[in-house]
Amino acid sequence: MGTNASISIIALFGFSVLISYVTAWLILISPAIRLFTDRPGGRKIHQKITPRIGGISIVIPFLLFAFIWHFSFFMNLQPLPSHLFIAVILGSIGITVVGLFDDITLVSIPNSTKLVMEFFIAALLISISGIKLDTIHFLGQTYNMGFAAWPLTMLWLVGITNAINIIDGVDGLASAVSLVSLCTIGILAHLSGDHSIVIFCALCAGLIGGFLAHNISPARIFLGDTGSLFLGMMIGLLCVYLVSTTSNPYPVVIAPLIVGFPLVDVIVAMARRFFRAISTGESFIRSLLKTMVADNDHIHHRLLFRGLRHSQTTIVITIYAVTTCAVAVVVSMVQDTSTLFFLIYLILLTAWFAYKLDFFDSLTNLNQKSADQKQKPESKIKNRKNIVVLNANEYLKHALEFFKQDIFSLHFVEIGQKPDDSVKFSAVLVINNHIDNQTEDLDQAIYLSTRFHCPLILIADEFAASSFERTKKLTLKTLFVRKPIYVPKLFNDLYLFAVNGDSASMLDCQFTNETRVLPFIGRK
Repeated sequence: MGTNASISIIALFGFSVLISYVTAWLILISPAIRLFTDRPGGRKIHQKITPRIGGISIVIPFLLFAFIWHFSFFMNLQPLPSHLFIAVILGSIGITVVGLFDDITLVSIPNSTKLVMEFFIAALLISISGIKLDTIHFLGQTYNMGFAAWPLTMLWLVGITNAINIIDGVDGLASAVSLVSLCTIGILAHLSGDHSIVIFCALCAGLIGGFLAHNISPARIFLGDTGSLFLGMMIGLLCVYLVSTTSNPYPVVIAPLIVGFPLVDVIVAMARRFFRAISTGESFIRSLLKTMVADNDHIHHRLLFRGLRHSQTTIVITIYAVTTCAVAVVVSMVQDTSTLFFLIYLILLTAWFAYKLDFFDSLTNLNQKSADQKQKPESKIKNRKNIVVLNANEYLKHALEFFKQDIFSLHFVEIGQKPDDSVKFSAVLVINNHIDNQTEDLDQAIYLSTRFHCPLILIADEFAASSFERTKKLTLKTLFVRKPIYVPKLFNDLYLFAVNGDSASMLDCQFTNETRVLPFIGRK
């Protein structure tokens, strides 16, 4: 690659960063954004209403440039091969339509329908472009896949497309991991002399970089299915191209390494669901079906449950993604039996990572409930402090229950529902999801706090002045906690305030260098 071409690629990268950033900003100020808002609740981690159409700031500029680049030889850059260009355009437009329908608030597409549409797009893409896993290479050997090429390629494209979509659960995570994967593909393409792929990756990387400026924590806009499905489809397609279609194809193991984290997350999630279902007495078939049921127990969830912020979780996972991609580059250069040592190292690292996040619990103990009871004598359970938790969504319930501790017994109650009168409560914890409803949520919390003569903890994005005035007038011992909620910090402050008698009247529950840690509260 000559100096002029290198300068043109760098200029393209910078230009695409600017275009994506400006496009995302225009989307944020557009009134149409109200059709694509994502409200908190259910299994969702975010705690503010946030638009989820940020992927458009990547897809639209990409398609515009792709056409200009292919048909006018823009900036004298080498164009994509015709069959790859066709695959890129078909895949981009098709998967973007699916993502848009899934992101718009007025339409709801069942997951099964979305999956069928994705398989159709993959089949159409293969049939028209001819890009598929005809042959694979590993340890110097070449294997012809024959009739298996079609189903393998379709499963790969759909699997990677959804894997990127699944990890889009933390601010900036899917974008950062996709950025690492595309940079790795660009490096491998450069090593093999395929400069058109380098240009492709530079364009996509720049567009992701511009969008990330709006998507880093706290995110102003989400990637949405439009963006995550698009990135997944493009990365999956380029992986197939690198290992099977180019004149000098790479070993097949390169492909899963490029998308190492998304694949690990999906595999671990499915294995965890399967063994958890088996441990509860489900049949083998029903346990297999349970592997497809969504939950709040992915790797990024567990890192958040441990107390990491969104930004910290993204950094930790991105470092792991960089590691798997670095191994991919090393393997591409070595291509002999020493490759196995790098793969074994990565497998051991992944196993250690999963072990530290307790993903082996269901394997080491198939009867988790009985094990918990053995670890926690009945007398110890009786001595726990009872806490009423009002208005918690599914995600927060799971997070509070997942973070094992021996201090509190949590009683989840909906607004308007009465807790058990026979229980003596030590505190009332109420979660307010919108300031317009704060008075209503606070009414029941004050009633319960007064009734049980216990402190009140109010969690909200922001606090109305009337909330301070009411609790002060009633002389209620109140702790105001500002979202986002970090579970270990919340339990620590809850203990200090409700059990240990902390006299604070207001506390911003944000992680600082002075976070107070109680050694007897936490994951065992």
